[in-house]
Amino acid sequence: MNRLWITGLLLSTLGCMAAENAPEPPGQAPTPGVYLSAAGVDAEGPPLYVPAPVETADVGEAALLPPPTPRTRVRLHIEQLQNSLSAVLGGMEWVTGGGTNRWLAHYTALGVPDYINNMQEVLAPALLFDKLLGDAARDLCPQLLAQEKTLPITERVFLTQVELSDTLETGPQAVEENLSLLLLRFHGRYLPAGDERLQPWKTLFGNATSVSESTETAWTAVCVALLTHPEFSSR
Repeated sequence: MNRLWITGLLLSTLGCMAAENAPEPPGQAPTPGVYLSAAGVDAEGPPLYVPAPVETADVGEAALLPPPTPRTRVRLHIEQLQNSLSAVLGGMEWVTGGGTNRWLAHYTALGVPDYINNMQEVLAPALLFDKLLGDAARDLCPQLLAQEKTLPITERVFLTQVELSDTLETGPQAVEENLSLLLLRFHGRYLPAGDERLQPWKTLFGNATSVSESTETAWTAVCVALLTHPEFSSR
């Protein structure tokens, strides 16, 4: 019995010694580190955790806001349009001979909300809107020019930099300055005298003057063009 016990102890001892002296597998080198075992911390065993290297890419500049997206332009509300017309024309409004607002009869067709059948105004461009705005411009602009020619220049809202007799031949600088201020007043765009972007408006005024032989008619044509331009009636 003692012999069997001693033999088993010797075999167990030899097995432990063989395991400790066994060579590392080919291609695998021992990795230094710290790992936890039943006996505690062993500084020579394989690591409990090896941090993997983190790949970093080059960091460039980035905008704080997302890129802008195009927005579809919509027309003004009818109330906004009426207020804008009155503001740029010195308080004039599109009314009948009896003083009735001419827009009122078209409110339903223009999609103005009545807060019973519809709650929100339709702001998509429509032929009726363009037609009525054109009618309003052709009614109001002649009235405005007829009024302007009777007022001193300090009381005018349209011919503020030019006399009615001035043309591109006799007063080119005055005509350009007046067109510049009209674009600022009607469209909110400042194009100083001499800016090449004024050329289409100068051409309109010059051609209208040549055809009609009347600067009053030419300025009336400019007024109608300013009011019917999308820059005035859309946002």
